[in-house]
Amino acid sequence: MRRIRDYHPKHLLRQSLAIIAIGIVVGVFVNLISPKSIAWVGVWKVAYDSTGMVKPDYFEEQDTLIMIDEAIAMYQSNNTVFIDARFPEDYEMGHIKGALLLPFEEYDDYIDEIRSEVPKDAPIVTYCSEEDCDASLYLARILREDEGYKEIYTLYGGYEKWLEAQMPIEKGYPQR
Repeated sequence: MRRIRDYHPKHLLRQSLAIIAIGIVVGVFVNLISPKSIAWVGVWKVAYDSTGMVKPDYFEEQDTLIMIDEAIAMYQSNNTVFIDARFPEDYEMGHIKGALLLPFEEYDDYIDEIRSEVPKDAPIVTYCSEEDCDASLYLARILREDEGYKEIYTLYGGYEKWLEAQMPIEKGYPQR
C-alpha cells in the first residue's frame, strides 16, 4: 500500500487539477440544465419595469415604486405624506423636509403617531437610504395591508436620490 508521502508532487498536482476540472464541467452542465441557472455574464438583477428601473429581488406586484421625478412632483403638490423608514439616528442626521419618522425596525414604537396624524386616504411615499434598502418597501406593504392605507408609494433610490436632486431636507429629531 502506498502512502501519501510516497507520491511525487507532480502526480498530486495532476490529480488535484483533474478533480477541479471535473468539478467545473459538472457545475457548467448543472447550470445549463437548471431552470434557475445563473447568468454567465452581465448584471444579474434583470427585472426591469416599464420606466427602466431595476426591480429589487424582494419586489412584489402590489408594490408601487416611483422615481425621483414623481416623488418631487408629489412633494411639491403639498398633499403627500413622506414617511422615513430609516433608524431614528439616520432621520436625525437628515431627512426629507416635513417627513414623518416610522422606522421599519421600530414600527410598534412609532405607528400610533402615524395613525393619529395621517388619514387613510392620504397619498404616502415611504423611503429609506438608497436603492438597495428594502425597509421602505416592507413598510409600505405593512401600511397597505395591516393599517389600511390606500395610496402607498416607495421612492426608488430613497434619500440618496433626494439628496442628488438637491431637494429640501432638514435635520433633527422629531418631537415626541
